[in-house]
Amino acid sequence: MVRSLQDDVTHDVKPALLAVLGAVLLLLVIACVNVTNLVLARSAQRQGEFAMRAALGAGRRRLIRQLLTESIVLALLGGILGVVVAAAGVRVLIALSPADLPRLGAIRIDLTALAFAFGVTTLVGVTVGLIPSLHATREDLRAGLQRSARRTVGGHRRTRGALVIAEVSLAIVLLVSAGLLLRSLQRVFAIDVGFDSSRLLTMQVQEYGHLFHADEARYQFFQQALAGVKAVPGVATAAFTAQLPLSGDLDVYGAHFEGEPYTVVGVVADVKQQALALGPQDAVYTTPTQWQWVDNVMSLVVRSDRDAATLTPEVKRAIWSVNKDLPIVRVATMDQLVARSAAQRRFALTLFEAFALAALALAALGIYGVLAGSVAERTREIGVRSALGASPGEILTLVVRQGMTLTALGIAVGLAGAALATRALASMLFGISSLDPLTYVAVVAILGAVSMVACWTPASPRHESILRSRCERSDLPVILRSAATKDLLLEEPGAW
Repeated sequence: MVRSLQDDVTHDVKPALLAVLGAVLLLLVIACVNVTNLVLARSAQRQGEFAMRAALGAGRRRLIRQLLTESIVLALLGGILGVVVAAAGVRVLIALSPADLPRLGAIRIDLTALAFAFGVTTLVGVTVGLIPSLHATREDLRAGLQRSARRTVGGHRRTRGALVIAEVSLAIVLLVSAGLLLRSLQRVFAIDVGFDSSRLLTMQVQEYGHLFHADEARYQFFQQALAGVKAVPGVATAAFTAQLPLSGDLDVYGAHFEGEPYTVVGVVADVKQQALALGPQDAVYTTPTQWQWVDNVMSLVVRSDRDAATLTPEVKRAIWSVNKDLPIVRVATMDQLVARSAAQRRFALTLFEAFALAALALAALGIYGVLAGSVAERTREIGVRSALGASPGEILTLVVRQGMTLTALGIAVGLAGAALATRALASMLFGISSLDPLTYVAVVAILGAVSMVACWTPASPRHESILRSRCERSDLPVILRSAATKDLLLEEPGAW
């Protein structure tokens, strides 16, 4: 068998790192969509300005160049701020990373990473600035001073609505992924490890040197060390083992009983030796005196009647009282070893939770931004509806219905995308399917609730009163109240 060293080192963590990379890309796209939405809304409000510039002689290329420059400057400023945040974020990332993550000490922000970051922000600035620029300049801007901008605003509204749908669907993918990992981790920690892991202290004792060349000398040292440890106040019981569960120790020798003088003295529960998510292997326990040799590296396990970690200094002194030159390493409680066995899943979950919360916030801001812009653009329409007798509740329902329609379309697209995308997480899931219905229902409920708040805010009574005051100050025509006209306006959004 021939394998590259890189594959051998990274094959365990590769799925988690690729999943995190996918989450980063999804969040980047969501951020780009959000910024594009904001720039589109801003450009719709600046149609008069663009028309005036065109009337004064500014050509289409000059306007596009102006909008691109604005977008790139904003993107670069955001990129610089992002690098500052990333410098602190890298330290947090290292602190959260599992101890067995390959080359953990080499993780840092270097020149290559900085160049990549600024390259991405420049590309984002160009892309985000180009789309609104083309929208803003695709028509005859000089004619914009004379004719209504209703068609332009309507086109912008449709584009921004499509972007909100895309944003919500991408947020669904991240939220479902985080939900699946959370449910999977709950299942992992609900597994019975086969022993009581509470109040257990473990450490590895390594003997070496000419004094321990013979098995008898090794056996005598470990027996004397064990007797000293058992005499420590607070120690309920203690023992040495060659293979400590969930520590990474695994040697397979095989066992043959037929014709041998072995006696079975008891049966123990299945123990998770390698990892919580792996099934137990058939195993037998033998005493040190019955084994072919005495190992020179043994793990000490101490059960205490109090917090086991507090016994560490006294237990070490008891071992060193037999031989002060022997190293004692890998000191940990058994609860810590249990937690470490699921460290990769916890690491991926923590990052996915952070990305999912950011995606949820961005999706809510995107919905709010679109509806706030739509309400501002429809100030005259809302004023007319109010003048014709529409109640604040009816206006609120109209705006909320528009936003929740976009949310529902985004959820439908996102659920289909999540069903496909989460297949990549299959190797990181335990005890649940990538189509776990409880996760999907919970995500839809959370996103629906957040979207409802985002939809309600732009059309809340406070905003409605502001719009009413604006309309009263404007040059709205005097319209006779008509029940038929009121019904028509309420049934056909955008009719005005």
